[in-house]
Amino acid sequence: MSDGGRAYRHGEPAWVDLTTTDDSRALAFYSALFGWRGDREPIGGGAHYTTCLLGAEPVAGITASVPRHGARGWTTYFAVDEIDASVALARRLGARVLSGIVHYKDAGRAVAVEDPQGAVFGLFEAGPRLGITVLNRPGALCWNELDTPEPAQALDFYCPLFDYDVREVSSATGGQYSIFTVDGIPAAGMVALEDDWPTVLPARWLSYFAVTDLADATGRLRELGGSLALGPLTSRYAESSIVRDPFRNVFCLSRLIDPLRRDPLISDADL
Repeated sequence: MSDGGRAYRHGEPAWVDLTTTDDSRALAFYSALFGWRGDREPIGGGAHYTTCLLGAEPVAGITASVPRHGARGWTTYFAVDEIDASVALARRLGARVLSGIVHYKDAGRAVAVEDPQGAVFGLFEAGPRLGITVLNRPGALCWNELDTPEPAQALDFYCPLFDYDVREVSSATGGQYSIFTVDGIPAAGMVALEDDWPTVLPARWLSYFAVTDLADATGRLRELGGSLALGPLTSRYAESSIVRDPFRNVFCLSRLIDPLRRDPLISDADL
């Protein structure tokens, strides 16, 4: 890999985790849905963190600890080169920093942030662990998307924070869709919430997980106690549905057509 072994460039989503009310039941749900297994470890104060593995590859985390930032559900963590500088810049751009910077000795440093529209995300400076090691495989993360009622303001925040360039395409519903790129490589997306969306989705970052067959995965999700919130929606890149787990946490299932994310273990020379 290039960049001294770094898997992710500054501004690329590098990790996702779920804070929920019952980590054991949540792991059972996602294991049945995606084939994950969990590696549970103490993180202090009686709390535990479960690293979810697809085969031997880390793909997500689950915790039942009370979140320092007061938000539950799926959180997207963005790789940053220097977390202290990124926190300071986020504040200058109007963000609210929701937690202190936490040092995980086996992973790196992370902090929770709320953007000016209220969407919560994380900043992650990699240490021993670089983040998710496989993307786009069924059961693994394949995309992260900001759904916001204020796309112009979001651009003013995220572009300077992560040095994004923006490519405009059409969304699955025919509206405008922004693809954030880092060095020309797609990193994440942004869509403006439509009139009938706010009751389903307040401003938030959504995590998309790849599946082989969307109808089959949605049916399995329902059998496991989850529910369909919106979809299916089809674009040139994927057929996707917004769904809820049994604890009402929102995420997406996606049958990929033309994946946008690069493999995190591909070097620049291979691109």
